[in-house]
Amino acid sequence: MRWDLPGFLGRFAWAANLVSSGLLYTLGAGIAQYLGARLRSDVFFLGLAWTAALVLFTYFTYRYFDLRAAADNFGRRLFRALPWRTGMLSAAIVAATLAAWATVILLRLGVVTQGAWVLMLLGVAGACLYTLPPARWVNSGYGELLLSVLAGTGIPALAFMLQFGGYQRYLAMIAFPIGALHLSMLIALNLPGYARQQKYEIPTLVTRMGWETAMTTHNLLILGAFLLLAVAVLFDFPRFAFYPAMLALPLGLLEIYYMVRIASGIKPNWNALAVSALSLYALPVYFLALAFWTH
Repeated sequence: MRWDLPGFLGRFAWAANLVSSGLLYTLGAGIAQYLGARLRSDVFFLGLAWTAALVLFTYFTYRYFDLRAAADNFGRRLFRALPWRTGMLSAAIVAATLAAWATVILLRLGVVTQGAWVLMLLGVAGACLYTLPPARWVNSGYGELLLSVLAGTGIPALAFMLQFGGYQRYLAMIAFPIGALHLSMLIALNLPGYARQQKYEIPTLVTRMGWETAMTTHNLLILGAFLLLAVAVLFDFPRFAFYPAMLALPLGLLEIYYMVRIASGIKPNWNALAVSALSLYALPVYFLALAFWTH
C-alpha cells in the first residue's frame, strides 16, 4: 500500500505545527541575540511554552468543533477512557491553562512589553477566529491566510520582543518572505484533496481560488518570497543570513517547474510535492535561524 504523505500530515498537523512554531520562535530569539540582547533562558522557554500551548489549543478546538471528524470518531475513546470529543475539549482546556500560566509568569517577570502584549492578544484572537464558532475561519476558505500571517509575523516577533523589548526592521524583512512560503506550502499540501474538497463542499483557499489560480498563486508566492529577501539586502539585511536562505531557491524553482508540469496534465506525485513544499518552507527558516544564532 502506497504511503499517503499529505494524508499523514493532515492527521498529525498538530506535531508539524509545533515543530514549525518552535523553529519560527527560535529564529526570532536568534535575531534578538544577534542584536545584542542578553538572552534569558527562563523567558525563552516560557515564551516557547506559551506558543506551543496556543498551537495545541488551536488544533484541539478545531477538532472539537469539526462535525465531520466527530462523526468519523463517534464511539471512539481516547486512552480507553474519554469519549473522543470530550478528550478534544479536555486537551483544549489544558492547553489554554498552560498558556494562561505562562502568561502570568511572564508578566511577573516584567518582560511583556506593550508590543509583546499586543502580539499575544492578537495570537489568542487569531486562534479563536480560526477555530471557534461563529467565525470559524477554518471553514471560510481564508483560514490559510490567517495562519500564514501569524506564522510570518507573530511568532518570530513575540520571541524577539520578549528578549529585546522593542521592534526591529529585520522582523518585517523576514515576515513577508516567511509568510509567502508558508502560504505556498499550504496551497501545495491542499492540492491532493481538491477533488474531495469540491465533492463535499469543504471550503479551503484552493477550492475558493480554483486549482489553476491556486497553482499560479503558489508559483508567484515562491518567486515573491525570494525576491523580497533579495530586496531586503538593499536595506541592510545581513548578507550572512541572506546567502544561506537563498540556498533553497533552486528547490523553489524546481517546485515551480513541477507545478507547471502538473497544470499541463502530467500525473502528479503528491508525496514528492509534499516533501518539496515542506522543505522549501522549513529550510530558509532554519538557515536564517542558524545564521543569526551563530553571529
